[in-house]
Amino acid sequence: MTKKAAPLFQEDWKALVLEEYREGNSDAAVRSLLAELRLDADTCSANLFNRWLEEDAEFADVINHGRQLAEAWWTNLGKEVAAGRAKTTPAVWIFTMKNRFNWVDKKELSGSDGGAIKIEIFQDEEDV
Repeated sequence: MTKKAAPLFQEDWKALVLEEYREGNSDAAVRSLLAELRLDADTCSANLFNRWLEEDAEFADVINHGRQLAEAWWTNLGKEVAAGRAKTTPAVWIFTMKNRFNWVDKKELSGSDGGAIKIEIFQDEEDV
């Protein structure tokens, strides 16, 4: 992080941003909130948001912590659904976890150019 972007927000912006994430909301919802909180403009584009992430360590720390809170909210919802204490369509929960938090069903490994992985089996030390 090279320089501080110094976005101008209301003083309580950190708590408000973390509360937004604590409710499971996304970066898009947080950008909308930040647009309302900005003292010098009425927008917060994705490009501006990403620039602040790169240039302002304090901002990046708050956003990264918030993203963890949002993932925890969604993870807890999944536990509640599995226990029968909450209702949602399983597909909605699964796709949210995959699309927002990069969850995958399984990971497949491949060799160079997407081909097979070459495995060599050695019989004894002379083969090495």
